[in-house]
Amino acid sequence: MERLSVIRGPTKGKKYKLEEGVYRIGSGAECDIGIAGELVGSVHAVLELRADGVWELRNQSINGTFVNRQRIDEHALSADDVVQIGAETLIRFEQKLSKAERRATPSSLQGAGVAAPKPSAIKPWMLVAGGIYLAGMIAAAMFLLGVGSAPDSEALSPEVAENVVARTEQYLRSPALLATASAAPGVVGLDPRADPSYDYFSVLELRQAGKEGAEVDALIAGINERVRGHLFRAWTLESQRKWREAAGEYRSITELLPDIRAPATQFSTNRIDVLYDRFLNE
Repeated sequence: MERLSVIRGPTKGKKYKLEEGVYRIGSGAECDIGIAGELVGSVHAVLELRADGVWELRNQSINGTFVNRQRIDEHALSADDVVQIGAETLIRFEQKLSKAERRATPSSLQGAGVAAPKPSAIKPWMLVAGGIYLAGMIAAAMFLLGVGSAPDSEALSPEVAENVVARTEQYLRSPALLATASAAPGVVGLDPRADPSYDYFSVLELRQAGKEGAEVDALIAGINERVRGHLFRAWTLESQRKWREAAGEYRSITELLPDIRAPATQFSTNRIDVLYDRFLNE
């Protein structure tokens, strides 16, 4: 039995049992699996069960469909593959064994004419040779991946993005934010329709005045959602190796939160430096 489980996005926790047929995935009313959010096409992707029993995912959107962070045109899904639809939604493809499959023991396989595997005799010299081979492979992989050279800063992933958002919210609610009071310009002269930092300075001004109510909560929630959106768009663009466009998303965060002590701003400035180096080296 196969199913799709939404592990990130507006419909997180929702599960879709897959039967035979074709499933349209997207934001349109005609879709079998409805997904809302930024960069989601009306019919973003199509999932179909092939004659050989494999579920094939096909991209239908110019914004791209990603499986395990790799952009795909079509992809045969395997257990625990993670599909990204749009900027926010992650879906895991799950396969569960049926009762008949769980009861399939080596003895029952033998009864069906399939030979059960026999344990092999392992010699000490095999262990030594295997250890040497494994060490050589690890050393080669470290060389090819650049381990030991200048490391990338904290790489972006859905988990990292959520951590950055959570730490940023903690900072906006902390006493540390108020230490910027003497340098803060406030919201006077800022256009809320055009200036991305308007909500940040509004939070600062309200908290300086001791107003810690629903208005502050709403402003912080709005900042969090915009930071989250920029981070997930940056993740999508990095997956496509669009370094300049991804850097633009991080730059938008620094404009939204013009405070280098904010975790989202620190993270974004570090990523801009990393992506600038990548852009120059390609």
